[in-house]
Amino acid sequence: MREQVQHLVAIAENPTLSVAIQVLPIGAGLHAGLGGSFVIVDFDEADASPIVYLETDTDGLYLEHPREIARYRALFQSVRAAAMNPQESISYLKKLV
Repeated sequence: MREQVQHLVAIAENPTLSVAIQVLPIGAGLHAGLGGSFVIVDFDEADASPIVYLETDTDGLYLEHPREIARYRALFQSVRAAAMNPQESISYLKKLV
């Protein structure tokens, strides 16, 4: 895992990329993201609506309703608020390796 963590740090510190890494420490306790992973997909095309993708044990689910998208955006913001900021996260990751 050392190489994986080093790779994440290198990507986050690369000024030509727009990548922010935030670590959600175990000490954060219960948080809004414990229900499972999800991906919010936004598109550059003006006529393309965002979607949320949920992966289950047996299938994938695509959510398209604006209320569902809004719910997952709020969930994402809640998890981000509980996580370390990007600078703290990189420092934390560097200490791991």
